[in-house]
Amino acid sequence: MSDWISSVKHTVLGERGFIGSALMRHLKSAELDCQSASPSEFISNQIETDVLYYCIGLTSDFTKNTKRTLDSHVNLLLEVLQTRRFRRLVYLSSARVYMDSEKTSEDETIALSSRATDNIYLLSKLLGESLVLSSESTNCRIVRLSNVVGPHQPPTTLLGSFLENSRQGKLVISESRISGRDYVALDDVVSLIIQIGVHSQSQIYNISSNQFVSHSEIASYIHKYTGVDIFFSDNSKNPPRGNRVNNDKVRNEFGWKFQKIRPFLRNLIEGELQSNESL
Repeated sequence: MSDWISSVKHTVLGERGFIGSALMRHLKSAELDCQSASPSEFISNQIETDVLYYCIGLTSDFTKNTKRTLDSHVNLLLEVLQTRRFRRLVYLSSARVYMDSEKTSEDETIALSSRATDNIYLLSKLLGESLVLSSESTNCRIVRLSNVVGPHQPPTTLLGSFLENSRQGKLVISESRISGRDYVALDDVVSLIIQIGVHSQSQIYNISSNQFVSHSEIASYIHKYTGVDIFFSDNSKNPPRGNRVNNDKVRNEFGWKFQKIRPFLRNLIEGELQSNESL
C-alpha cells in the first residue's frame, strides 16, 4: 500500500447501515485513517476529510416514508455537498435505476416513469446523482450498486426478507419464479468503493457481479436448508423483473474479478439460516 493511500483520511456517513458498517470494518482492518459521522455532525462540526462516503439511504418502506426518502437521498446530500469539506465524495446510488432500460452501462441515458409509486425511491436516487454531477467539485463520484448480499443480511433487503419470512415457516415471493436479480458480494462492494474513493478516474461506476440469479434458484437454496413451503405470484401480465448490470468499467479500470455469486449465495443462505437455528 502506497504512502499516499495510507495517509488518506476516510469518513463514512451512515455507519449504522448494512454497507456503511461493513465499509468501516474494512477501513479499520486495513489500518487506514477513518472515522464515522452522522450528516448533522459532519455539517455542523466542521469535520474535514479527504474521501467522504455517503452511505445514507432508505431501502424499505420508502412509499410510506417519502420525506425520509427525500431527506436521505437529496436534502441531506445537498447540505453535505455545500460544506465543500472533502476532496472527494462517493455517493451510493442503486443499479435499480436501470430497471426500465435494456442497456445498463454507466454512460446510457436513463428513463424512468414518474407514474409508478415505487419509482419515488429511484427518482430520488437520480436526483441525488444529479446534485453530485452538478457539484462544483469535479471529484465527486457515483456508485450504482446491484443487490448487495453478505453476512447478517438485513430483513430490509430483498434476500433478507426472503430469509426472514422463511424462518416463519412459509415464503411467498411476490414475483414470478423466472424473475430475479443481479447480486454482488458485500466484500467485493466495500473493497471497490474504497478503490473508487482513492483511485477512480470516471464519475459513475456500476458495482455488480453481472450474474443474474432467478428467484427460483434462491428458493431452491432456501428450501434445501429449511424445507419450508415456497410460493410464487406468477402473473403473466407482469413481465419478469431484473437484469444483468454491466460491470466492464470496474473490471477494466481496477482489474477487478468478482466472486462467483451462486456458490457465495448458497454458502451465505446456509450460514444465515444455521446461525438463526443456533440462537
